[in-house]
Amino acid sequence: MDIPQMQSDSRMYHPLSELSLNTFISATFAWFAGGLSVTFITAFALYITGIGYILAYGPILLILSIIQLATVFGLGFFINKMSATVAGILFLAYSFLTGLTFSGIFLAYGLPTVLSTFVIAAGMFGIVAAYGYTTKQNLSLFGRIAFMGLFGLILASIVNIFFASSGLEWIVNYAGVAIFLVLTAWDMQKLKLMAQQFGGLSTETHKFAIYGALQLYLDFINLFIFILRIFGGRRD
Repeated sequence: MDIPQMQSDSRMYHPLSELSLNTFISATFAWFAGGLSVTFITAFALYITGIGYILAYGPILLILSIIQLATVFGLGFFINKMSATVAGILFLAYSFLTGLTFSGIFLAYGLPTVLSTFVIAAGMFGIVAAYGYTTKQNLSLFGRIAFMGLFGLILASIVNIFFASSGLEWIVNYAGVAIFLVLTAWDMQKLKLMAQQFGGLSTETHKFAIYGALQLYLDFINLFIFILRIFGGRRD
C-alpha cells in the first residue's frame, strides 16, 4: 500500500498557506499518536493482567493476525470510497488489534526493554520524519529502492525461519531499520506534497490525513520491531 498517488505536476498544486499545511499535518500526527497510544495501552493492559499469555501462546494469535491484515488492506484499497468516519474507525480498530498481538512482545522482552526501545525508535523516527518534511531533495528514488528492498527483506525473513541463521537475522534486522527510516522520510515528504495538492484539510480530505497516519504508524511499528530485535535480547 502507498499514500494515494496524486498528480505530481506543480501546476496542479493549490495555493496553500502555512496554516493550512500545518492543519493537515497536525491532523495526521494526531491520528498517528492516537493509534500508537491505543496499541501500546492495549498491549500493556494485556501484559499486566496476564491475558497476554493466552493470546501469545494460543491459536487466537493467528486469527488476530489475519483480521489485522484484512483491516489494513481494506483501509488501504478502499480509502477513496469510504468516509473519514469509517477510515478513522478502521484505523483505530487496526491499532487495537496490533495492541492485542503486541502483548507477546512485552512478555518476550520485558517492560524496561520495550520502553527504552520505544524511546530510541521515537527519536530516530522523529529525526527522519523532520528531514522528509523539510528537505528540498526529491526522495522518490530512495523511497522506491527501499520499497523494493522491503520485498527482499520479507523473503529473507521467510527463508531464515527454516535456516535460523544468526548472521542472516543480523542482516535482516539492520536492513529493516535502514529501510523503514528511508520509507518514513519518503512518506513524510509525500504527505506534505499531498497536503499541498489538496489545498489543506477538509471533511473530504480528512480521510487522507488518517491514511497518512496509517502509513507513518506502519513505518514506526516496523522500525520499533527491528530495533527491538537488535538491542532487546529475549527473555527466557
